[in-house]
Amino acid sequence: MKKMTSSEIRKMWLNFFVEKGHYQEKSASLVPQSDPTLLWVNAGVTPLKKYFDGSEKVRFQNIVNVQKCLRNNDIENIGKTSRHNTFFEMLGNFSIGGYFKEEAIDLAYELLLFERFFALPKEKLYITYFHQDLDTYHFWLKKGIDENHLIPLKTNYWEIGEGPCGPCTEIFFDRGSEYDSRGPELIENDIENDRFIEIWNIVFSQYNSVPEAKRENYKELPQKNIDTGAGLERLACIFQDKKTNFETDLFYPIIVKMEEISGFKYQEDETFRIISDHVKTLVFGLGDDVVLANYGRGYVLKRLLRRAFQKGKKIGLNQPFLYRLVPTVADMMQEFYPELKDKETVIAQMIQKEEEKFLHTLKVGEVKILELTEDNKISDENFFKLYDTYGLPKEVVLEFSEQRNIEVDSDQFDIFLQKQKKLSQKNQNKDFKNRMKEQNTDHLNFTAPSEFVGYEVLEAKTKVLKVFKEGIVLEKTPFYPRMGGQSCDEGTINNVPVTKVTKLPNGQIIHQIANVFHEGQEVVAIVDPENRRKNSLNHTATHLLNDSLRKVFGKHIKQQGSSLNDKVLRYDFNHYNLLSFDDLMQLENQVNDWISQKYPVITEAMSFVEAQKKDAKFLVDKDYSDTVRVVKIHDFSLQLCGGTHAKNTMELKRFAILSYSSIGSGIYRIEATSEDNVRNAIEQKISPFVKEEQQILHKIEQDQKVVNAKIIPKIMINYNSYEDIQNYKSYVQALKQQQIAIQKEMVKKQTELILQKADQFIPDKIEKQMLIMIHDETNIEPNILKTLLEHLFDKLQNDFLILCQKQNNGFVLLVKSKTVHAGQFLKNINKIINGKGGGNKTFARSFSSDIMKINELEKGWKTCL
Repeated sequence: MKKMTSSEIRKMWLNFFVEKGHYQEKSASLVPQSDPTLLWVNAGVTPLKKYFDGSEKVRFQNIVNVQKCLRNNDIENIGKTSRHNTFFEMLGNFSIGGYFKEEAIDLAYELLLFERFFALPKEKLYITYFHQDLDTYHFWLKKGIDENHLIPLKTNYWEIGEGPCGPCTEIFFDRGSEYDSRGPELIENDIENDRFIEIWNIVFSQYNSVPEAKRENYKELPQKNIDTGAGLERLACIFQDKKTNFETDLFYPIIVKMEEISGFKYQEDETFRIISDHVKTLVFGLGDDVVLANYGRGYVLKRLLRRAFQKGKKIGLNQPFLYRLVPTVADMMQEFYPELKDKETVIAQMIQKEEEKFLHTLKVGEVKILELTEDNKISDENFFKLYDTYGLPKEVVLEFSEQRNIEVDSDQFDIFLQKQKKLSQKNQNKDFKNRMKEQNTDHLNFTAPSEFVGYEVLEAKTKVLKVFKEGIVLEKTPFYPRMGGQSCDEGTINNVPVTKVTKLPNGQIIHQIANVFHEGQEVVAIVDPENRRKNSLNHTATHLLNDSLRKVFGKHIKQQGSSLNDKVLRYDFNHYNLLSFDDLMQLENQVNDWISQKYPVITEAMSFVEAQKKDAKFLVDKDYSDTVRVVKIHDFSLQLCGGTHAKNTMELKRFAILSYSSIGSGIYRIEATSEDNVRNAIEQKISPFVKEEQQILHKIEQDQKVVNAKIIPKIMINYNSYEDIQNYKSYVQALKQQQIAIQKEMVKKQTELILQKADQFIPDKIEKQMLIMIHDETNIEPNILKTLLEHLFDKLQNDFLILCQKQNNGFVLLVKSKTVHAGQFLKNINKIINGKGGGNKTFARSFSSDIMKINELEKGWKTCL
């Protein structure tokens, strides 16, 4: 059998399918684009789902790729099995509405068995198929596969919620009886084993899954698809004749480096395997601009780092060491992923910094363990909490507890872990399901051309080309659809407002509109020029913001999402750290400097290849046509973009950041606007502070009746910068602090005054249990009244004392006791006075808005003792 490196396997896979007419798709990022519901790209087909459900029309029916994938739902088992990895590469070939079952099987057979390709021994292959899919069975027989090697299974059906689904066929390689004496029954009964390795799964996506319907009633898709996946690591294990994936050239160089660093020899133990797996995942995850964090993707990577670091202790590595493995990973993978070498230094620095933080965490973690220890025991719930919430590996907790003779209840730990995994898998499946839609046959089959003329004109006389229930398609239209983050144009068709404009799978633009139109009807389509103009200004501002971010903070910054309309723009991006106020002002000032330079904004069409040569920026996971539109601003901005733009940067007049926030693991959001929107937008952002300011000033005005204080002067702002928002916020915060200080001084003076005249409230007859009515012209604050209560209670040496004062909207009473339970007394008296309040054994407080009930209090309070 052939011996092949992982690089040779990749190349052979890609070259084979390219020769067979497939377009080679570059691997998408591990971070799903335009899909915040999915944590990681976890299958080769994930970035192509939009083509499978028909929501976008694919340019190439047949595609081949090698896709980076990450699955984190089974981390605890990494290193224990021979073939499971956190990060892996999925080789895939796909056909969207092109070839189907027989052709897919022909291609698989040729690649796997022909001498000039993989040349696997036919007798080593075992193939499963859906038990009702006899076509697949006969196609494999036709290729000469032994019928005893064809295994029908009821489970060979790919279905995950509503949308495309269908049977599948899986190809297994038999590594021989030395790995397991049992035979094909291992496959038939889905028994975990190291003998039969699944190397390729081919899914025949041919039906639309419908909730609550039986499979036999599923309708066939108008566009049938092929979706396949073959694990590179497993193929490498076979072609390099290794016991596990970890001895292949995809992991072993890391293990060799670990031997060098630690002085320990690899003896097929879990420690080396886990560390090699996790550090490789870290390098690729951080390489795709995920940042180590306490939530989301960043938390997954942080857990992997901590687990690997902790495992290092078993081979004498007690200080940061993972960062020293980064160059090995980058060198090992640079032929296919050269970008890792460019980011190698930054990735290593991030990992080293986190390792150092974890060392500190371990010291703090010891304190947390003791905090969660009750009666010299850590409960199963707290044990899992230490692991899941505080990031302490199981081994750390157990080792520390053993040293201090603390009992750890670990029986339920695995149950808690499984519950968490099931929830994670359920959410992933739910998210995956929500991303798939049922194919719209009418939209997919509609191929008549419709022309967009909106770059040149905002008004067009045209005809209705097609009427759908969702709206109408025109022969030509000036309306820009919602696309590329830009909101759709507003306007009218025959004076009827257009409510929504979107793009169909084959590129035509559909207009949602209330009136009934008929095909062939002559219409006049008019775009609202002011709405278009403001959309265009904010789109150009988005480009300038992107360029400013990359100039100021580095070329690692990439767009993670954006949207804009005629009022504001929103831009999401990745970065390693939170931006400071000064950072944000630097961004805003840079954009405004470019605006003031009056640079022309130039758009031109060119080939995608030419745009790439010119280093134009584009979204990696977006599918571009052969001819693309490029937007250029001076010598600092060149981006692929189909949106509408200003003609010159000076049209923007002014750019202002409105807000900045973190929205995910290493993902941040800036909201901003331009031109005449700036003042109104800043006024809206400041309005909550203005309202709070007015409330504070009113309180100060009331307090100044008692305390004379000089108020902070009101701030003056220009309403044209993020600085205005922050300055007003700081002013209100300072005003708030001053109001608190004045309030304290007022309370102090009022307390002094009330205590000075405390004696005048004392009745002639002193008893152990008393009610004292406070007759004072001003409403006494409850806290001051409480001070008076305590003063009188001590002076009169009462066992039980009530103070009551009439106020503008009712009356308040406070109780202090050292005999009767004050809280229970109040509960009883509240029934008489319709009061609200409560308390404890020695103190209670209540208020009644029914002033007439004060007489009943005076008459009946003793009955409630």
